[in-house]
Amino acid sequence: DRRHHPRRRSFLGARVVFAGGFQTYECLVLNLSDAGAELHAAGSPCLPDVFDLEVPLRKKSFRARVCWRKAEWVGVEFIESSLLRA
Repeated sequence: DRRHHPRRRSFLGARVVFAGGFQTYECLVLNLSDAGAELHAAGSPCLPDVFDLEVPLRKKSFRARVCWRKAEWVGVEFIESSLLRA
């Protein structure tokens, strides 16, 4: 395990946002750490390498970069984060 931050199991609904906000896809955050997350994006087309991940229950948005992909699962690292606007 190469992670520097402990990950926490979570089943949070989230939204992948890209193309200037014109493209969005629902996904599930399976685990989460301060540095990244594992996502399950069933039925979504191939996600871009960099996108915004909005997690409404945490009231946060993360700029994320894909580290790995395996079928419908995607591992991302966070580039930056901010509070979601109400």
